[in-house]
Amino acid sequence: MNNGNVVTMNFRVSPRLKELIEKHASSKKIQVSAYIREAILFEMIESGNTDAFEFVAPFGWVGFTGVVRNMLKKLRQEKEGG
Repeated sequence: MNNGNVVTMNFRVSPRLKELIEKHASSKKIQVSAYIREAILFEMIESGNTDAFEFVAPFGWVGFTGVVRNMLKKLRQEKEGG
């Protein structure tokens, strides 16, 4: 991420949620901020927000194509009623 052109977002969470987020970020061996960005962007993509792709694709995240392929497969199955 280019730190020359970023803003900070602050939000509150319970101590338990903070602990859970930190645990999952640690298990993926990434920083909490990266974990939260990834979760938000994947949710946006899953919801059909194609604008999110411009923020994900340049990073070349490992497994990204597989995740998107699975999301699209799931959405297709839901659309077909299966």
